[in-house]
Amino acid sequence: MKRAYLLLPRLDPFDAIANDVLGMADALQRKKYTIEILAAGGKLRGQFSRPSANPWKHAKASDILIYHYGIAWEAGDQLFHSFPGKKILRFHNVTPAEFYEPYHSGIANACREGMRRVVDLSADRAWCVSPFNGETLRSAGWSGEIRALPPYHRIEETAELELKISTLKKELKRTLASKNKGNLDLRLLFVGRLVPNKSLPETIRTIDASLPPNLRCNLRIVGSTDSALSEHLKEIREAIRSCKNLTVELCGRMDQQELKREFLMANALVTFSRHEGFCVPVVEAMALGLPVIAMNSPAVQSTLGGCGYWASNTEELARSFQALASGDA
Repeated sequence: MKRAYLLLPRLDPFDAIANDVLGMADALQRKKYTIEILAAGGKLRGQFSRPSANPWKHAKASDILIYHYGIAWEAGDQLFHSFPGKKILRFHNVTPAEFYEPYHSGIANACREGMRRVVDLSADRAWCVSPFNGETLRSAGWSGEIRALPPYHRIEETAELELKISTLKKELKRTLASKNKGNLDLRLLFVGRLVPNKSLPETIRTIDASLPPNLRCNLRIVGSTDSALSEHLKEIREAIRSCKNLTVELCGRMDQQELKREFLMANALVTFSRHEGFCVPVVEAMALGLPVIAMNSPAVQSTLGGCGYWASNTEELARSFQALASGDA
């Protein structure tokens, strides 16, 4: 019997690493593997086990352990080192500590330690979610085999999801009424956690400064906040208050039904993140026919693969907004 273990710190809903783990588990089960997901915690109880005092009691040399790595986790490293079978490092990248330093020293230290410790993990190979991640891992000192393997996701499931027509009609009426009153030309969307590397204060200020004259624009931000990053949230709210041309709504976390509606109602997805490993919302947007406007992140540029608008400066950004508003996109 073939067995594969998937190891990660937490298994939570609406999390890109968790979605990758669950998708990988399904794929391996179709290949006739027996799967066990090991995590220290998480809200998806019933889908994982906590590591026991002797987690590899039944493990064999022919078994596989895939360690989903995104931050320092000493217990996970020890489990990885002690596994008797084939070991694969699934590298999701580690956010550089500099983004968290002004807001939370503990998270910053965990990021710093994560990059320091990853090169000491002895693995048969590394599966990186993007070529950019592979370059990051290599530059950190990793000398082993690296392969790029995009993350599993729920895009097909979202695309096939049937929306509640009554809710969609209500949202369409609201948008059309706003346009008829002359209050809206563009509806932009951001999807992702409200964390420092996403550069949301900068995103808000840049869009506000780049909007052409007489172009009315609304930015809807969909994603969860972290109570440990309250100062960063204050900076986001301050950027919103300082807007002269742009209106911004913080919509919080949404389920798949609500998120699909947002993708279908928007004119474009925007992401000006300073650091990404892959950026799944970009692929979700493209799968649903929504244009993407991006700046800053090499990983996002790689994920776009030549599609979307890649803006190098505010002048190019303004032209992309004008093209969307005029229907020339």
